[in-house]
Amino acid sequence: MQPPYNDPLPSWSLAGRLYAVVDTSDLANAGHRAEPLYRPRSNLAALTDSPYLVEVDPAALSWLKTALWPNDDWGLFLVLPERQGSSRPDEAFRALHRHLLTFLQVLSPTGDLWLFRGHGPRLVPAFLGARA
Repeated sequence: MQPPYNDPLPSWSLAGRLYAVVDTSDLANAGHRAEPLYRPRSNLAALTDSPYLVEVDPAALSWLKTALWPNDDWGLFLVLPERQGSSRPDEAFRALHRHLLTFLQVLSPTGDLWLFRGHGPRLVPAFLGARA
């Protein structure tokens, strides 16, 4: 389904400013630059549950739109400001990855540390509202 507006995603992907956070199950055999957000030390099987940061070039954007777009909870897009997007792509990717790592753990009501899967479209508004 095409958006009913002038879609900025292609120009952002060409400029190296577009990234996505997607579920692992959606990422299988995608062939795009991706890095897991969970880095378990003792349970490597948990990597299969990790969301991934994906660098969205035009080919990755096409894949996202055809393979994942119809699914309501595939993940989310992130757009870097122009000044960061114009820096070296590897540095921008690493900086964004480090930044996202700060949002991966939350405290439970009992004080336990939990992994947070807040990249779903249904959770993002509630999460951002709670952090304001």
